[in-house]
Amino acid sequence: MKRKRRQDPSQTTFEFRPSGRGGARPGAGRRRVRRSRVPHRAREDIPRDCPVLVTLRVLDDVPPLRRAGFVRAFRESLRRAAVRPGFRVVHYSV
Repeated sequence: MKRKRRQDPSQTTFEFRPSGRGGARPGAGRRRVRRSRVPHRAREDIPRDCPVLVTLRVLDDVPPLRRAGFVRAFRESLRRAAVRPGFRVVHYSV
């Protein structure tokens, strides 16, 4: 019984021909719109007994808000604001 000699392995290559689908190309992607995402109109008045959720975004160059110094200053500002009539913080999270 004769054994066949193994050929050296070689990588098979295929020629890539773009089909016109996918990838970066002129005009691809979502169209840019110059309008604001938030409508700039006055909101209705909020009743005094209605709780309000406030979310603030912070700029990238601001140091982390979980530092002890910031937390102390934040708590102190809430303490001072709580003296105002009708102002109350039920919960906050940083």
